[in-house]
Amino acid sequence: ELTPTVVEGYVSAKVLVEGLKRAGKQPTRQSLRDALENMSHFDVGGIEVGYGPKDHTGLDYVDLAIIDQSGKFRR
Repeated sequence: ELTPTVVEGYVSAKVLVEGLKRAGKQPTRQSLRDALENMSHFDVGGIEVGYGPKDHTGLDYVDLAIIDQSGKFRR
């Protein structure tokens, strides 16, 4: 069942995987943190999240979204 919690988990996992990719072949805690903090605009399929050295929130709003058959977010 697709719930808001499932969607949040999906988005969080996508961000973590992208952060690990950007952190290099031998990621460390610091390289992962640096990679995430430099991810200012990351599209997870129709929803854009952003982070910075002083912004660890990702999204700063709540929105109603629908996921279509292709897995893309629609507003």
